[in-house]
Amino acid sequence: MIGGCLSNIVLIIFIIILVFLLFKSNRKRKYMETKESSKTSKNINKEKGDKYELQILTYYKNQGYKVYPQGLIKGKDDGGIDLVAYKDSEVLLVQCKNWEHSQIKKEHLRIFMGDCTAYIENNEKNLKKKNIKRVFIMSAENLDYGAKKFLQENKIEYKVIPYNYGTIKYDEFFHKAKNQVYSISFLNTNHESEIFCPDCHSAHLYVLRDKILSLHSKDNKGHDKNCPYAYDMASNDEIKDYFDSLKSNEIYEKTKFILHYLHTQRHHRSTTKAMLIETSDKKLKAIRRKNLLSYIDKKERGEISALHGIFTLKLVNKENYAFLELHSKEVKKFYIYLTKSKIPNNIQNNEKYYIAIIGKIENTENNDKPPFKITPLHISAMSYEMV
Repeated sequence: MIGGCLSNIVLIIFIIILVFLLFKSNRKRKYMETKESSKTSKNINKEKGDKYELQILTYYKNQGYKVYPQGLIKGKDDGGIDLVAYKDSEVLLVQCKNWEHSQIKKEHLRIFMGDCTAYIENNEKNLKKKNIKRVFIMSAENLDYGAKKFLQENKIEYKVIPYNYGTIKYDEFFHKAKNQVYSISFLNTNHESEIFCPDCHSAHLYVLRDKILSLHSKDNKGHDKNCPYAYDMASNDEIKDYFDSLKSNEIYEKTKFILHYLHTQRHHRSTTKAMLIETSDKKLKAIRRKNLLSYIDKKERGEISALHGIFTLKLVNKENYAFLELHSKEVKKFYIYLTKSKIPNNIQNNEKYYIAIIGKIENTENNDKPPFKITPLHISAMSYEMV
């Protein structure tokens, strides 16, 4: 009897020790997995940061600057200055932020200002009689109110230059078996082998499963040589400079050309130059595009793009201005502010239109739900045709 009790006690102790050891081993494994995942994430972020600095370095070199890649050479010891660009008597102190989701706050800019002051003091002899500018560059426009105000008060030049490395994102695709172009909202993951570039139909696209499904191709490879996706994407400044160089009628014709390319020629797009522009250094680059009926990512707001879709239009006239509202399924999705002299007289309210706008979706404070405000680059940078 006693022997049986002792055996049970020993067995229970053995089970408790075994459970404890298994629990400890599992905790250690999870810790190592978390540590490895964190390390991988940090390595990916560092690689993205380095590639973005190289992209911005090339951007300034193409404008005739001599650029010292301080961040790439010194790493964490760069003193908060990623690039130092020289041209004639001008010196640019540049910080690059390839942040997709994080918001720039006043404190980030305050630290940058302090780093610039320290750099100037430490290099006083070399910077004597130089015109020094502080430049803060981001891959996506994501500033809070305090940061915007700080930029204005402290004369920091702020630029948004989209990240061009890595993958290209699509919001539509060509289905090879059906010989049709579809919006990403019609994506069926069972037919991934049939999904190709919506323009040239040659580059195979793959599906990335995250919070939402998205379509990508690796860099700009696999496309026909004349496909817009085979070219680098133009930056906000490059698109703005291009359209600033055009007359009003030329802006309208270019926008109309884009409208036809994206909609009336949708299923069989010829390899035209509708989506291409020539930059100041005589290079052809593509205008980003955004189907306004697809998911609006925060990082896409503030990017100058060819915004397009099929909407029911409604012109709401006020005393000295008007709003052009873009509705889908009876819900107001977007609106455009128009001054009195720019109000169109050829829109039939509550009718469906193809529409294309060269402009940006504003990144307004605390605005995560529609309706979103669209700002065209120019009043002529808008074209629409009844469906």
